[in-house]
Amino acid sequence: MAKPSPAPTGRKTTAQGKAHRAAALGPRAPKKPSPARATQNANPTDLPPGWVKTTLGEICDRVATIQPEADPDTEFTYFDIGGIDNETNRVVETKTVLGREAPSRARQSVRKGDILFSTVRTYLKKLAPIYICGPTASGKSALALEMAEQLDGEIVNADAFQLYRRLEIVSAAPSLDERSRVPHHLYGVLDPAEASDAGSYVRMAVPVIEEIQARGKTPVITGGSGLYLKFLTHGPAPLPTGDAALRAELDARPLADLVAHLGLLDPVEAARTALRNRRFVSRALEICLLTGQKASALRDQWEAKTREISASLRGFMICRTRADLHARIAGRTRRMLDGGALEEVAALGKVSPNCEKAIGVREIRSLLAGEMARATCEDLINAATRQYAKRQETWFRRERWLEIYQPA
Repeated sequence: MAKPSPAPTGRKTTAQGKAHRAAALGPRAPKKPSPARATQNANPTDLPPGWVKTTLGEICDRVATIQPEADPDTEFTYFDIGGIDNETNRVVETKTVLGREAPSRARQSVRKGDILFSTVRTYLKKLAPIYICGPTASGKSALALEMAEQLDGEIVNADAFQLYRRLEIVSAAPSLDERSRVPHHLYGVLDPAEASDAGSYVRMAVPVIEEIQARGKTPVITGGSGLYLKFLTHGPAPLPTGDAALRAELDARPLADLVAHLGLLDPVEAARTALRNRRFVSRALEICLLTGQKASALRDQWEAKTREISASLRGFMICRTRADLHARIAGRTRRMLDGGALEEVAALGKVSPNCEKAIGVREIRSLLAGEMARATCEDLINAATRQYAKRQETWFRRERWLEIYQPA
């Protein structure tokens, strides 16, 4: 948004100007707040119940906070409570006044039609969950803890491996000290031998989230398991599961035959499918054959529903520079290996296939078996973690409803 225009001539003295600014615009807004701090700067005496000032615009560059050093004769366009559509979080009405005339609750300068992200929905729907996502080692747990403390919330785990007990070190689960500061849920609730998937996670998470809301608290959901979060926020895609007999039949046919068949049944899906990728072609054809409908139509319906759901969600994706993230991964791996991970893995015993996928389990088992040196084990864990982090970043960047948050 454009900066306030220069003050007109005949402005008041410095002392008078400061007095007017203090009266009209209130205290100075903090610089570069975290998402949690952006929701906490409350002054109950001049804001309606349940509302707080926010400087979230400094993070997302969509909303400019009125600065107290602006002249009281400067015009400001701001939003008021009645100027926000509760369903879309979009500004539908704005007002323009001189700075000295701005009501104390008009704390932000905006354009009509701007979307007010995240913290505004905290005011309107205080109990709606907040999602903290991002790649491994990016600082999700720390940000979730800060936000939960500021919002009087409770943390819900959305990491597939932190669900398992006796895997706290390898999975980098929150420490006992961190968990004592605010309630944490769904950490260490499964035995390592138990199987888990996105569907079973949702069945565990939904009742927990509803109980938190029933207590008048805000659920802060954090984790890096993209599919688990997708099932929780949007549900599974309405597509059929694979059919072993049909898949065997398709696998026996030449790729050119599959491509021609798909083009006949669903030309739209064929046009947007990588036709050299046999797996993609087979899956699209399988959907058509199992449902009797066009795969393209089913996907389009699901994408439309996804967009509608996304409009009601709020959350952050933590983004760090590649060098910073890699350094954090290397540091965490060293602390893990020095902090009891070898003993933890040695005591695991038989684990489920899902638990076996936790980065570090196979590598440390090979180290304990004498199949590699400590340095090699550390290098392999670092490499696997960096690759996993890259996949996570790719996944979460497709979730356009997530606000990008870059720690200072």
